[in-house]
Amino acid sequence: MPVLNIADEAYTVRVTAGENNTGIQAIIDTSLGHTVIETTACTNCASGAVDTSGAGLTASADVASGTYMSPSSTYEGVEGTATLCIYEEGIYSTTPDNSNVGSMPCIQSFPVHFAETVATPNENANVHLGAALGLGADKNGATPDVTDNFMTEFVSAGKLSSGTTMFALALTADDGNGSDASLTTSFMDLGSVTTSATDSDVTKATIQFDDNEFYWKTDINGIGFGPYTQSENYGLTSSKITVETASQCL
Repeated sequence: MPVLNIADEAYTVRVTAGENNTGIQAIIDTSLGHTVIETTACTNCASGAVDTSGAGLTASADVASGTYMSPSSTYEGVEGTATLCIYEEGIYSTTPDNSNVGSMPCIQSFPVHFAETVATPNENANVHLGAALGLGADKNGATPDVTDNFMTEFVSAGKLSSGTTMFALALTADDGNGSDASLTTSFMDLGSVTTSATDSDVTKATIQFDDNEFYWKTDINGIGFGPYTQSENYGLTSSKITVETASQCL
């Protein structure tokens, strides 16, 4: 699916929340363990926030709060569930509901946090899609339930194969077309990779991430700022780095 690059500040994809066919922007956040959906109770949030009284959305009385990136902000609200769909190209020909959602790229009763107040909302997006690895505790000591991982739930719903589950991002700079889905050359893929977004002449490399961490964390032995030679690397010993797609800083 296309990834929109909003002024080199936020990478978003489109999703739908609840039983409707209106696409809303979702920030891909690999440092977030829950998917956060802003609601119409949030008076300073961008247009597109959802009404939790709608079909396919259920808000509980359990309090929820947390932080997310892009921008760095706190939120407060309630826990709940949602029918969450990946918004395919074009407009859905049918509205996702209980009768047809099985044939659509959707998961039902997905645990989410409904944000009713947001300190600093993003002006372009209403959803923060939690994409943390989630195999350990976060910086606050909390480990998310396995059902909070949207990739896991897509597998459970039969929308992805557990043997070929992949999460890929191809990102390019904002060339003035970053907010136009028909023109962007950035992609997010679930299950298979959009090969047209990769350079066939470049040898692909893989990064082995730690398998017991909440964050996408791996070893780092040095940092270089190009153009540079190997001798100009800033060496590091026994250090770690995390990949956070919603962060704008190194």
